[in-house]
Amino acid sequence: MEKYIAELYAKCGNINFSKSNYERAIIDYSNASKFDESKSLYVFQLAKCLQEMHQIEDSLYFYEQAIERAPPLSQELANIKLRRGMMFSKNNQFDKAIDDFSEALSVKSEKLQFFDLYLERGKAYRKIGKIDLSISDIGMCLELQKTNTKPKILANALNELGLSLFLKGSLEESVDRFTKAIELDPENSMFLNNRGKSNTAMGFFDQANTDYDQALVLSPLNSIYLHNRGLNFVETKEFIMAHEDFDKAIEIEPSNGIYLYSKGNAFLLENNLLDAKNLFIASIKIDSNNIDSHLGLATVHEKLNMMKNALEEVDIVTKLNPTNMKALKLKGNIY
Repeated sequence: MEKYIAELYAKCGNINFSKSNYERAIIDYSNASKFDESKSLYVFQLAKCLQEMHQIEDSLYFYEQAIERAPPLSQELANIKLRRGMMFSKNNQFDKAIDDFSEALSVKSEKLQFFDLYLERGKAYRKIGKIDLSISDIGMCLELQKTNTKPKILANALNELGLSLFLKGSLEESVDRFTKAIELDPENSMFLNNRGKSNTAMGFFDQANTDYDQALVLSPLNSIYLHNRGLNFVETKEFIMAHEDFDKAIEIEPSNGIYLYSKGNAFLLENNLLDAKNLFIASIKIDSNNIDSHLGLATVHEKLNMMKNALEEVDIVTKLNPTNMKALKLKGNIY
């Protein structure tokens, strides 16, 4: 009887969870777990509700409770580990996420979500700089999905593989994966933007500009795409067009120090030192650890023969990154 009552509460919880009524769902799942203390699912659902409400510490507590209740090396346990791992990744705890994904992958089950596990672990590996492991995992996830009939799922995995290949420097391969992703999901502006970045990196500026143009048709107010197209215009010394894009990006996201730096760097390349200086200072006010802006400001001061000020900026950079070659070279020039 108690297990039957628990199931009824759980069904109510599922309805409330599907409607994003998480507070009500928490009450339902809590009652379900009281009537059936042996089942991990109800506590797992509690953890998911708290995660959706951004109550991370409480969510972690119930994930741990669910793990303790789940049978060892079971599909049930693997699903809990997958979900908790995704939460760790979202909160930039990538080593913990990788541990959870790896433990889940050790479970032998035909019904296990191996595709998601390899994909999520591959993304986490990329975040901590283990690019070869990232490529291997995402490649495995695609191998497992050869017969998948859902194009958007495959497109997302291909895009993730493209990102890892980009970071490895395998630019032609990254373009190939982004292109395949675009073919499967042509309305996804992010894929076009990512291919644009690879084309810019290879020096194919016209192709990159076409990618950014198409991405912006789909998402006209995306500041990232505007910024990236602006960077592409800088590469071809089309500074008027670059400044137009940077201005639009800054208007959309005025507190983004990277955008201010990029516009300042464009002015520096044009030898407009005063405007460059003001933008580098504005960028540093937003993020005092922005190495590029400190280096830009140091370069401006050097050009203005303000060597003491230039050295101050270089010293800030070397404190943040003692092996920064640009800072060390600039320091040598000043001396």
